[in-house]
Formats: sequence, C-alpha cells, structure tokens
Amino acid sequence: CYSRSGQDIKVGDSNMRKGTLLGGTSIANRLPAIPKKPRFATWVSCLVAASVLFLGGLGFFFWPSPQSLDPEALAALLETSPGGDGPTSHERMEQLIHSFARLGMTVRLPESLNYHQVVTHGITELQGRQVPQVLFQSEENGIRSLVKLLVLDSRQFDLSQYSVEQNAATNRQMELVPDSGDNRFFFLLSTQEMGRAPKY
Repeated sequence: CYSRSGQDIKVGDSNMRKGTLLGGTSIANRLPAIPKKPRFATWVSCLVAASVLFLGGLGFFFWPSPQSLDPEALAALLETSPGGDGPTSHERMEQLIHSFARLGMTVRLPESLNYHQVVTHGITELQGRQVPQVLFQSEENGIRSLVKLLVLDSRQFDLSQYSVEQNAATNRQMELVPDSGDNRFFFLLSTQEMGRAPKY
C-alpha cells in the first residue's frame, strides 16, 4: 500500500495497529470520547420528576377551599378568657417569678392581680438600677387600661419619703403597696386608660 508521499506502508503496520495517522496524529485525539450517562441515574431522575408532578397534582386536587370568615365566630374567640385546663392565675405568677430568677432577679409578686392579663414582662431601669416590671392589659365597662407593675427593692430605693401624690401630674392612677410577706419589696402600680375597646 502506498501513501501520497510515496512512502511504502505495509498493511498491518505497527503504527496502524496503534491507531496513529500520518504525521503522528493520534486517532484518539481526533475523536473525543462521549461519556455515557449511567442508565440507573437516568431512571432515578425520571422517577423523581414523576413523583413531583404526581404529588403536586394530588395536593391541588385535595386542597381545601377557603372559608368565609364569620365575624361572630371571630368575636367569640377573641372574647374567650383563659381557663379550663390552662394554668391558673397563681401558676402564671409562679412562672413569672421563675422567669425573673433565670434573669438573675429575685422578686415577689402580689397575688391579688389577674396574671391572665399579663402582656409582657422584663427588666427596666430606674435611676440606674435594674427593676422588674410586669405589664397588664385589663378591660372594665368597655374601657381598656394598661397597668404597669414595678417591683421596688427597699435595699435599692428609700421609699420612706415617697408619696404617690407626687406623680399626680402624669394622669396615671398610682398606688404603692408594701409586700405583706416581705417588707423588703414594694409594689408600684401605675394604671393608664387607653380608650374604649373595639366592638366586633
């Protein structure tokens, strides 16, 4: 067998068996191999796609239609007071005491208050001292009131000369009550009317 250059190339030459063209170019370099995708991965991809489509269609078919909001049912829910199997007011008070203890504060709270009306609690600052406070929201005769309870420690504040009349200009009802169980603490109650409650 003769090439165009006149060179004699024998059939079955070692260069031909190794897949080498004239000029030293490898056939493998001229024809890149195309990787084959594993058949198992293809089946898994198809199965996942089919499952997604099936579940999406199933959820659309069984999704409940929206209901019209019933104003009477909503009003009844909003007027429902805590009770039944829930914690009592005393248990809620104990939970607040433990919560303040986790914050590093030793407190006592008056048992005469309704702790179902607690909105929030935490630690505030008065004259550079940390003071526990509890906020209540109450309603009486359609009038909503915000009650703030401050637990004052006689070791931090000298209350012997304090009178609630000194804060009469704040338009708040003030009341200072000593703790009957521990003369160390005093309870300062501040009540402010917030206006009439909305009617549903």
